[in-house]
Amino acid sequence: MDTDKIISFKGNWWLPSEKQKEIGELTIIENKEIRLKLNYFLGIQKGIQINGIRNFKIILGETTDYEKITLLNCWAADFLGKHFNIEYVFVGEHFNSLDDIKFKSIEFEYTYLNEWAYPFWYEQTLYQNKVKTTYIKKEPIKLFLNIPHNKIDLLFSFNLIDSLDNLSKKREAVLLAKSEKQRTFSEWWNVVVTIRNFLILGMFKPIYSNILEAETEKGEKIDIYRVINVNVNLSNLRFYNMLFTLEDIGGNMEEYLNNFFKKSNKLKDVTTGLFIVLNNPEMGLENQLIQLSGLTEKYFRDNKNSLVIKRNIYDELRIKIIDLIKNQIDPDPDLPQCFIENNVVNKYGYQKNFRTILRELVNNVVKIFQLVSGFNKDYCNKVINTRNYFIHKDEQLKDKAEKGEMLYDIIRFLEMVLVINILKDIGFDDNIVKKVFDRFDEFNSIINRITRTIQ
Repeated sequence: MDTDKIISFKGNWWLPSEKQKEIGELTIIENKEIRLKLNYFLGIQKGIQINGIRNFKIILGETTDYEKITLLNCWAADFLGKHFNIEYVFVGEHFNSLDDIKFKSIEFEYTYLNEWAYPFWYEQTLYQNKVKTTYIKKEPIKLFLNIPHNKIDLLFSFNLIDSLDNLSKKREAVLLAKSEKQRTFSEWWNVVVTIRNFLILGMFKPIYSNILEAETEKGEKIDIYRVINVNVNLSNLRFYNMLFTLEDIGGNMEEYLNNFFKKSNKLKDVTTGLFIVLNNPEMGLENQLIQLSGLTEKYFRDNKNSLVIKRNIYDELRIKIIDLIKNQIDPDPDLPQCFIENNVVNKYGYQKNFRTILRELVNNVVKIFQLVSGFNKDYCNKVINTRNYFIHKDEQLKDKAEKGEMLYDIIRFLEMVLVINILKDIGFDDNIVKKVFDRFDEFNSIINRITRTIQ
């Protein structure tokens, strides 16, 4: 992703519902900032008022070279409505509403996609005391996504392009998606985000998506620019720091990706939550453990059988237990009303508790990697005691709560427990999981450190 490129468009700008046009300039600092500066304000009584500032869903423009431009999600940067921050720019067509923005195909990319999809792109040999570099060409990979109500052809294309010095080459991996019928921009964006969430499982990094170009049903090419609001000038992702790459799963990529799309509604919140944790290095370890514990529980309840008994049977039993307790004790005026119902007898006792959920998920990992006896129980105790101390501030658990490096280790291992179970859900067999995780440096180090503390 190029973040240094600056593009400028001068011309006239107006609202879809108005004929009056204003002169202004659109400046794009690619991926970082998009600003529209007008000589006069737009729509005196129009737009969505937020804190007295007018914001517009769409602003249309035409450059001095008669290039059509559509701006989507325009947020006023001043009270006069002359300066706007823009989220999306479509160059090549006018769209009067969000529903009008439809495309037959899109071309898009992700940070780290080059490293993930094209890890081995050259080899070096010593020839006559000189290093010889041979670049490896990679053929495109075609995939078919069987998305409900639509079919999508997905093409991974791999290019070797000249560097600025023309003395070497660099790799480029791009995705092209074509649909049977036009899809709205919102629908396409959901496809892009779902694939991003899948790739996060492989790269184990926060990654960012960007749509580069789209094509309408009429064959018009539309250039697309977007503000990502992050610094995407990131260092290369090492092969041994990824859980799996396209090389690892090439033959099964279509199956895994389709399975992921089928489960995307149940996995979306969990993978998005994982993205947030990975993307916030400043988030304290305490908050990371609490967040990941919640994601782990949600994943299980959404995707596994979390019932101990049927709810109606439990509700009847719970009423009997409450009545029995009330009949055995004298009323205490200091107790809050409904104290027994709300605090003594768990309303959700028909479901598996967090400890049981964690034990089941960790057990899947223990079996794959043949971890030592007692690992599951000891690790789960570490997580539960530490989590309960952080949430309830129970002084009796203070000495049992993990700190320092071990706190870091149980958090990172919990991330991996979550990812491994998701991978198994979408079709990864145990042998592939073991193969890719055995290569993952940090995973093995963490297991060794946790194992050494088992009592």
